[in-house]
Amino acid sequence: VDGKYGQTDVPDYRNDLNAMHEAEKVLTPETRPEYLCQLFDAATRGFCGLYPADENYLTHHATAAQRAEAFLKTIGKWEDSK
Repeated sequence: VDGKYGQTDVPDYRNDLNAMHEAEKVLTPETRPEYLCQLFDAATRGFCGLYPADENYLTHHATAAQRAEAFLKTIGKWEDSK
């Protein structure tokens, strides 16, 4: 916490997998399926004709940035860059 201005440090969600793992903990059983779909889309973008094992690998090894994108899309806070 920055006492001078009262600001707190914001985690670097796009680059920190630990921060994203903490964020994922707030997902409810109802929102998890949507998150997994969004994560799959973010992690497999640009890949076609994958075997199911490859798809699972990419999803399980998604980057922090991919997880952040999926999370924001799931909670309706994603803004496409213009």
